[in-house]
Amino acid sequence: MPSASPPLEHPSSAPPDLHVKQLVREALGELADSPLDGEDYNRVVDAFVRRGLI
Repeated sequence: MPSASPPLEHPSSAPPDLHVKQLVREALGELADSPLDGEDYNRVVDAFVRRGLI
């Protein structure tokens, strides 16, 4: 089971783009545990990478 990134301790003090990237990483960690097959998961990750979110 992949481990999700630890949550930000003080999200209000983090720059907005850093906060968004952290949320995306946490969401991907949860998505990895979902019933999606590997190909669907890879497409989602690729979409985030292409947009520079992770």
